[in-house]
Amino acid sequence: MKKKPVLLLSISQLTIGLIVSLLLILFSITGSFKGFYAIFSGVAGGLQSDSYGFFSDIAGNLNFLGNITSIKDENDMLVDENQHLKSENAELKLKILDNEALLKQLNFDLPYKLEPVRVVRYDENQPGEILINKGSESNIALGAVVVQGKFAVGEVIDVQNKFSRIRLLTSPKSTVAVMTMKNGTKGILRGELGVGLTLTEVLTEQKLEQGEEIITAGVNSNYPYGLRVGEITEIETVQSELTKSAKIGNDIPFAGLHNLFVIMK
Repeated sequence: MKKKPVLLLSISQLTIGLIVSLLLILFSITGSFKGFYAIFSGVAGGLQSDSYGFFSDIAGNLNFLGNITSIKDENDMLVDENQHLKSENAELKLKILDNEALLKQLNFDLPYKLEPVRVVRYDENQPGEILINKGSESNIALGAVVVQGKFAVGEVIDVQNKFSRIRLLTSPKSTVAVMTMKNGTKGILRGELGVGLTLTEVLTEQKLEQGEEIITAGVNSNYPYGLRVGEITEIETVQSELTKSAKIGNDIPFAGLHNLFVIMK
């Protein structure tokens, strides 16, 4: 017996296919696909625009972060350069001060060989004593006198390799033989920390004048003759005493010394 041929599509399926085909032809003729294309293009274009904006924002943020890192690196470099410049500036200021002090000292023209030194510390445990930045390596000797201009400041009482200790005139332990420049009246200059300098042991009959200049006498001490120590600001006399005293004014800033000179032996 012959087999009946099998229909691949049913009549209903063929009918639906025919209708769809006719609709496609009709839409194509009338241009209806342009609307669908426009809608699809709009949606796709919007997605493309949003994607572009999103990834552009990411790229912008990455660039911003990169710029922050670059700015931080530049800022760190500028901070280092600024610290270096500050250090150089401080060193230059010290050199300028040293040169100014040296020129000022040369103008006084003391008849001694002088060694420039710098104060590095005030000794809180020993009032009236300071440390300078040079010692035996620079030929600083025990007993050497320290000056500023033509004014006596103190004397070396201890010497180490790289530093020395100075006892100032204002130290309570300091005693120096002095005399008045005008009348030659002799006495002892004593330090009174916090008060200043006092001329003592002047015989009552000896003449003292207010404003008279006091100089080192050059006897019984390491201080050479003729260094200035100040001038008389006030004379104190007690009738029952055999001696009198006087307050001595001095323009040397003993509380803030910086550049000094040591008279070399």
